[in-house]
Amino acid sequence: MKSLVLPLVLALPVFGSYPLASPAIAAETALEVAQVSTALQGEWVLLGWGDEAKLTPPVAGTQVTANFMGDRLSGSTGCNNYTTSFTTEGANLELGPAATTMKACADPISQQEGQFLMALSGVKTYAITPQGHLHLTYETEAGSGVLAFVPLATYQGPAQEAIPALW
Repeated sequence: MKSLVLPLVLALPVFGSYPLASPAIAAETALEVAQVSTALQGEWVLLGWGDEAKLTPPVAGTQVTANFMGDRLSGSTGCNNYTTSFTTEGANLELGPAATTMKACADPISQQEGQFLMALSGVKTYAITPQGHLHLTYETEAGSGVLAFVPLATYQGPAQEAIPALW
């Protein structure tokens, strides 16, 4: 009997050193994430970036995406995939450093990727427009502007980019 009790007694400090979150704390944390980022959640397709009055559309044949899920943002640059974390406070949006896959892409797709990732790294705020578009405002050394997205579910393809009333 002593040989069975001794290993259990010795194991208690190991198990006791990892505090478990109570269900109430876990639920509260999940609720905070949902309340902070509900408007962003989902899959979005980039219509364009730059000056809000005259956005630069993505390169023909590419699709730049953003998928906000929980506190993670991932998507495609039109060439490589990227992922990062994010937090919000009100309309402020802060992104962590992005990690990307490293596939080589020809110009102008590689230029698009560089411009998109630069803009993404400078994102400051977000807004959902009355049309249901997601606008991420950014400031970088190269300038400032907006990344304009539409929900993937309503994306109509490149022809939609030419309709100014959507902005």
